[in-house]
Amino acid sequence: MSFRVLRGPNDPHHRNPGKTRRASFIHRLISASFVLAAAATPLLVPKEAAAADYAAGGGVNNGPPGDATAVGSQANTNGNAASAFGEQATANGNAATAVGQAATATGIIATAIGGNAFATGNGASALGSGANATGDIATAVGSASAANGLQATATGFFARATGDFATATGSASQAIGINATATGANSVANGATASAFGAGAQALGANSVAIGANSVASAANTVSFGTAGNERRLTNVAAGINPTDAVNMSQLSGMSSGFQSQLSGLQSQIWDNRTEARRGIAAAVATASAPMPSAPGKTTWQMRGSVYHGEGGFGFGFAHRLNTAMPLSVVGGYGNGGGTEHTAYVGLGGEF
Repeated sequence: MSFRVLRGPNDPHHRNPGKTRRASFIHRLISASFVLAAAATPLLVPKEAAAADYAAGGGVNNGPPGDATAVGSQANTNGNAASAFGEQATANGNAATAVGQAATATGIIATAIGGNAFATGNGASALGSGANATGDIATAVGSASAANGLQATATGFFARATGDFATATGSASQAIGINATATGANSVANGATASAFGAGAQALGANSVAIGANSVASAANTVSFGTAGNERRLTNVAAGINPTDAVNMSQLSGMSSGFQSQLSGLQSQIWDNRTEARRGIAAAVATASAPMPSAPGKTTWQMRGSVYHGEGGFGFGFAHRLNTAMPLSVVGGYGNGGGTEHTAYVGLGGEF
């Protein structure tokens, strides 16, 4: 719309310059109002139209109008307060968030951030290019990391946590099994409740534990602090109290001293017993046996000495013939091995 103010012989205001200036001002004011009205029109649109503007890049908002956001070519959302930012990004679930090319977040409050990041499960989080978190409250942080299981956690490039509550921390670490834990680059925990701590540590059995870089626990229910040829000392260990406690070197030395003392005492007893036995044998050999006397009332005797394994013995014996029709004699003898080793005998002898 335009206005033209006449100025000429037929203009009623031609001879009144003041009125001419007022008409020109009104013309400019009216023109300005039309321009402002035209500029304000795009701002006065419903919120549904504003939400549609987010999809101008080709995104699709399947949630309630104005409640979800899809920005990017083929971006897609489906859920209350869901948000998808990036080409082919997909957020399916209430408050789900997908950020990055082909990022996918599926589940309530699921979050996938990074190209091809994938979070599936309520509260699941995948952060990093190609990160994959599958399971409720599963968390994968780092490029190509993967956490598969309830509350599984994988942190680090190519880290892998497979199993409910499994945790893998460190580049290329692997935790496989319920409650398995691998901490350190290239560490491996394979088995339920297996634990590996340190770069390259390996716990390869249920409930096994590997502590220290490159340590290997190769059987279930074992604890390893190194490998064959690369052992480690366990220091600052308190003295054991209970039957299943570990024994430290101080305790072992005390036990060894006590055992050595007992062994020395036992050895001394053995030597004493051996000496006594040899003396006893020598005493027995030395115990003499006197011959039958030649006539009644006569007495014969005999003395002997002996040697056995370095021990000597001494002994004697006698025989006294009785005055009987049939020849009889009373005999006796004694032997000694050089100490308290005594031997003796008494008896009858005869002839027929």
